Amino acid sequence: MHQDRDEPIWNFGAHIRGQARICKYSTKCQGCELDVSFMEEILRDVLIRGIADQEIQMEVLGHSNQNPSFEEALRIIEAKEAGKRSASSLLDTNGAEAMQTSSSYKKEQKSHPDEPCGYFGRIGHGKRDFIPVHPGRYKPHITWQETLALRKGALRNRHMRGAEQWSEHTKRLPPLVVGDHVRLQNQVGLNPKKWDYTGVVVEVRQFDQYVIRVDGSGRVTLRNKRFLRKYEPYNPTRQVHSVGPDLALWRAQSSTPVYPTLTSPNTTAPSDDAAPVPPANCTACPPHGTAVQTTTGPQNSPDDHDGATPPNAAYPGDLPPRRSTRPTHRPAWHQDFDMM
Repeated sequence: MHQDRDEPIWNFGAHIRGQARICKYSTKCQGCELDVSFMEEILRDVLIRGIADQEIQMEVLGHSNQNPSFEEALRIIEAKEAGKRSASSLLDTNGAEAMQTSSSYKKEQKSHPDEPCGYFGRIGHGKRDFIPVHPGRYKPHITWQETLALRKGALRNRHMRGAEQWSEHTKRLPPLVVGDHVRLQNQVGLNPKKWDYTGVVVEVRQFDQYVIRVDGSGRVTLRNKRFLRKYEPYNPTRQVHSVGPDLALWRAQSSTPVYPTLTSPNTTAPSDDAAPVPPANCTACPPHGTAVQTTTGPQNSPDDHDGATPPNAAYPGDLPPRRSTRPTHRPAWHQDFDMM
């Protein structure tokens, strides 16, 4: 409850006393079981708190009498107002603000005098309204209830006819999932209907809303599904293949024997027509290196093998490893250090 700018303090006090007839603030004493009224203190606090002039309010709060009654506070405020009454301190009565405050004040005066209010903070009091009834207790006549039902039925039929007209040439857009590539409509700018941006869906929300990470800038934006169109990128991400099938194929190949195309080892005694190996100090044959003794079996035709072992097959494990014959020299920089 506040005082208007053009309202005198005695009128504001009378308004507070009129409201006090409805809001009765009293409680029972625990010792004597009698009703103790706090009306005087509450009215005084409401009066001081509702002063429109802040300077007068600060002067009243700083007065020597810190516990005045309602009448004493009213006289102090009236004296302060009389001292400050001048043309410079008052608002122009012809201004727009004065017209608004006066109209609101007159509207409060025309309200129902016996209507409960909530200005004093009383729980259960209703607020001023055009219909003087508590919230939830309004029960109109049966005629008004029937009229309301008929209006709802008429609006329902009109809404259904409009829905058929609005849904013509429309379709339900398929839902999107996280990871889908979409095109974004501009919605603003010189070309709001064009689809100039692309992005990826990073989050799905309710009511057809999707969080999109825009390609290039990396910014995140919230868009409705009507402004998004799914598309397949030209270079899709390559699928990751597992090594499981490759390992299975490698095991299958390693289980079968591999036969290199070399001369087969001699499993029988050497024949007499085999070429003799020249000794190391032989001077009749051309010069040669370290002799590698190899044995050869009987020379069979390709058609004489048994079919299980291919002809001219040899096992690499039976041959001695080949060693390099090049001389090795220490690098020149080794001479600069004492190599242990």
